[in-house]
Amino acid sequence: SIDEYLESILNTVVLKDIVTRLKITNTLTSYGRKTDNKTVEKYLQGLKDGLLIYEVDRFDVKEKALLQRNAKYYVVDSAFRKFLLSRTDSDRGHILENIVYLELLRKGYNIKIGKLNNLEIDFVCTKTNNEKIYIQVAYLLASEDTIKREFLPFEKINDNYPKYVISMDRFDMSRNGIKHLNIIDFLLKD
Repeated sequence: SIDEYLESILNTVVLKDIVTRLKITNTLTSYGRKTDNKTVEKYLQGLKDGLLIYEVDRFDVKEKALLQRNAKYYVVDSAFRKFLLSRTDSDRGHILENIVYLELLRKGYNIKIGKLNNLEIDFVCTKTNNEKIYIQVAYLLASEDTIKREFLPFEKINDNYPKYVISMDRFDMSRNGIKHLNIIDFLLKD
């Protein structure tokens, strides 16, 4: 099956190389050993060096400063996600967010996770020509609570840069100058 093929690629080609290069042996809790921060950091660094994951820093939108902790990680290929994260559910919202991240990267954006007081903005994206866009990603805007959660952070930002909410929904839910895009339209957009 495709799953078995992908898992074999991950195990034989990539993870063995990373584990061998880092000289990491059975140190995770699944093997009955205590996991410490250094071991986790070593694995994450190995996955980054092996070009399996991208690390994205958090950025305080109000203070315009990088935050020193709580980076977020995205996989280089969504097909590897369930093997790297050992998730049993489909996790559609995070998969969609990962797809959007990879497309923003392809389009040449410098990407940060935005923090605005106690709110999070999925992506704050900039280019060297001072272009900036803000993006929220949701699988479906199925309820008023979800719509409010996704649009609210943008309503708190006092600048005129474009703000997009991207989802699987076909119906245009743009409001208050914040543009809603279907994921397909976003992927086809220049």
